[in-house]
Amino acid sequence: MGVSDLFSLNKASKQPQGSTLEKILLRSNNVIAALKDLVANNQIAEAGLQEMLTRSKNLENTNLPKGDVHKLDRTGRWWFNANTLECAPEEYDAFIATEAILNISQDVEALKNTHASETDFQLVRTTLSQVASLMPKSASLSEQVAPFSGNADGSSDWMKRLWFANYVENTPFPFRMVYNFSYNPQLDILVFEFFVARPRCFSFLSAEKSEQIAAARAYALRASLCVARMALQSCKISRVCINGSLRGEERIVLSMDLNEAALARLLPTAANTQIDGNSFPQDPALRVSFDSEGWFSEVEPFMKQTDEWVSPRSFFEMPDLSDRPCSPAVTAVCGAQKVSDLGYSEASRRIRLWNTTLNNIPKDASTADAVGKFEEAKASTSDIYAIEGFDRVIHGLVEGTIDFSDRRSMAEKFLFGSPLQKTLQSINNIMDGEPDPDALEKTLAELESQVSPTLDMGLYLDDSDSIYRYFDSLSERVAYNLAFSNEPRKLVLIPDTYFMSLARIARAYNLLEQPEKAERYAQEAHRISPLGVDATLLLVRTLEDQSKVFEAAKLLKDLIEHLFSASDVALVYY
Repeated sequence: MGVSDLFSLNKASKQPQGSTLEKILLRSNNVIAALKDLVANNQIAEAGLQEMLTRSKNLENTNLPKGDVHKLDRTGRWWFNANTLECAPEEYDAFIATEAILNISQDVEALKNTHASETDFQLVRTTLSQVASLMPKSASLSEQVAPFSGNADGSSDWMKRLWFANYVENTPFPFRMVYNFSYNPQLDILVFEFFVARPRCFSFLSAEKSEQIAAARAYALRASLCVARMALQSCKISRVCINGSLRGEERIVLSMDLNEAALARLLPTAANTQIDGNSFPQDPALRVSFDSEGWFSEVEPFMKQTDEWVSPRSFFEMPDLSDRPCSPAVTAVCGAQKVSDLGYSEASRRIRLWNTTLNNIPKDASTADAVGKFEEAKASTSDIYAIEGFDRVIHGLVEGTIDFSDRRSMAEKFLFGSPLQKTLQSINNIMDGEPDPDALEKTLAELESQVSPTLDMGLYLDDSDSIYRYFDSLSERVAYNLAFSNEPRKLVLIPDTYFMSLARIARAYNLLEQPEKAERYAQEAHRISPLGVDATLLLVRTLEDQSKVFEAAKLLKDLIEHLFSASDVALVYY
């Protein structure tokens, strides 16, 4: 699960800076250190904010990630911009809680005019009690949707997804909303999954664990109901399931299955301050369980995104695997007669074969049984790369270098364990830093020896029946379909490793200031990926290094008219 960044960081922090604190933080490249210094020297003008930061003790943690901060245009919320992927749970919780404290402080200041009799601490409680009734902040929702909607039918599943995502991204939740969702248009069901903030995230309210637990439970309930309200009332979706889990854990700790009637029952409980104590609602549409301390324990969700009836295989299966005909609208827009005409992964059938094989082997199977199943799968295919992949896995299991319980390692061995893949990884590692010429030349020679036979034999040269192409993305495949709609020959996808090898060899020769040697490989990469940005820029660089400027410029001009995204056009143009 990841944060939706479709909207969040768009035009972040472009608005005028306000308070002194805001100016200081927005100019800092280490927001945690800046806050720590301000708190230590009692330099925060807002007394309530100073108290919350001090009470939380979050800034005492010395392992919080370093990064700058934005204020999001859509919500006005603070967003700490740092890499949290490797954060331990305690560090992550302190990090997002500090971010939330700044957001809550903003709400407290905004409430002071209408709640003059309340203390800052009471205003914090008031702010949290209103989460279920939060509304999208922006007044220009339609303008934000427009660039992504095209001429789509307003009642289509795409538009429902788009509007729902837009509502969530524009809603000023105090805590960052880390979520994922899926929508089944046939059943009109939306399944929303998000990370629940742990109790220690609420240490700014109290040092007592029981109070932190109560606050975290109440926030999870209110945030869930807010999301459900947007789906049911704003997007007119008939049923929504909300599942809450803890970051770093797969178990679901809160599940709700809501329609309008269930939402109407539960919304009043969200406004009841009793849930900020030991009370928590009971309802047929709500599944929760509590441990001995009162915190959430695991529950069986009403439904999951991965349930076949919620997300049928056809929803997420790679297009390469389907020969279903496309609708006239898709054909007109994408140049595809059948769904597989939108495919761009040569490995899709190998991946399906691997997944099918693995799913049919019990997790507690013996090594011998697993080897037998892999042998059967190997015998069932004529794909040489799949056969070699199964061989690698079988040998690894027999030799004991991999264990059947380590499914990730087996999959990597199957898909990425070839000698060519290993050489590619080696040259990537060398070129990522400041490359050592001797090491680069040695690895380049090894890679070239592995690729040259395929190139010399013309294995992927077009013939009277087939053309051989590589695509980096769906948009590149669509651009190709539209540009070469009259091509009658069968299109055969080329393995990623072939294109990547060509590209790396050409780049390596360019780094070694030997563009004349690079050109052969750059030309071949461009031939099999004629509308690819990477392939074109690689050839352009190679030609420029040989002073073939006009030829390079023509390549760029020819490519631009086929590009879809502004970022690709800008990259090529500049």
